[in-house]
Amino acid sequence: MMKTIIILIFCIKIALSSLACGTNVYDFGAKGDGNNDDTGAFKLAITAALKDDRFLFIPSGEYLLSGINLPANNFHILGEGAYSKGGTRLILGNNGDCIFKYSGKAQCHTLIFEKIVFNCSGMGDGIRLYGSGIIPKCAPFNIYVRDVRFEHCRIGFFAPRVFASELRNISIDHCTLGGIVGLHGPSNILQSIILQHIPKNSIGIHIYGNNTYIVGLNASFGASGPCLVIGKSRKNNGQDASVAWVMVESSHFENFDVIPVEVRGGSYLGLSNVEFLANEKGSLKAFIHILYGNRSFNFNNVRFHSKGVKVRQDVLVTHAENGFKIIDIKGIRSREIVDKVKKR
Repeated sequence: MMKTIIILIFCIKIALSSLACGTNVYDFGAKGDGNNDDTGAFKLAITAALKDDRFLFIPSGEYLLSGINLPANNFHILGEGAYSKGGTRLILGNNGDCIFKYSGKAQCHTLIFEKIVFNCSGMGDGIRLYGSGIIPKCAPFNIYVRDVRFEHCRIGFFAPRVFASELRNISIDHCTLGGIVGLHGPSNILQSIILQHIPKNSIGIHIYGNNTYIVGLNASFGASGPCLVIGKSRKNNGQDASVAWVMVESSHFENFDVIPVEVRGGSYLGLSNVEFLANEKGSLKAFIHILYGNRSFNFNNVRFHSKGVKVRQDVLVTHAENGFKIIDIKGIRSREIVDKVKKR
């Protein structure tokens, strides 16, 4: 018993010492009541955190912000939870177009966002990173977003060119133009992403280009816009396209009103252990729409379930060149599985 108490005290000391290394926004006048504008307090706290080489700590509360310019590099922002109700909630004020943003000419790198809810009331973006200097030299890199929720934003996370980024345990809900948009750079990882209520004319995740690895994507709870779009061009030919290379593993798409996945401009899509489950009513052209195909796609254990919906075809290809083909697509449908069960 005594040994357990000693261990518990030791863990508490470690936790307190960790928080002691952070600069608390409350110490600079932040109210966290959702009514008073805390922008000025946040700016003072960020300046102090940079001076003392500490992270910015945002305790539980609702903080009204009108837009915060981020430092160029080596900065960590930590909240106390990304719950839909409670935790650390950042709310965009009427005078802002983005809660956190970087748009300088210096190289932007090693920015960390953890345990925060971003609520923009449909007016602006949650996090916007855009290096305005020479591209790709000025492209942000080493960007980490963990345990974060974007709700009612215009775009949740917008980085038109970023590389070596990691977005883990992200929840996206009611973002009017997109949840995660950009990622035009190599070595980007998306893990454990939940998409909810994708509005019409919006996109859950839009990847502009280069290499991105997605694992554990759960797209459900009503999608009136595509869940995943790969590549930037809408043209059937590959001209002027932003070509993307994306691998999706252990993911699930459910309850959508439109084609959930689009591949544009000669981009590549690989799927492994991925399931599609359409709505119970209506009709659907396809589960995957390839607007322009000029390479081999690798699909491994991909399952398509129509669940009563009339689906014209699993994969719709608008235009295919000679080099296009899909390898190992199984096309297992739910009604076939039900028939097998009944026969037993």
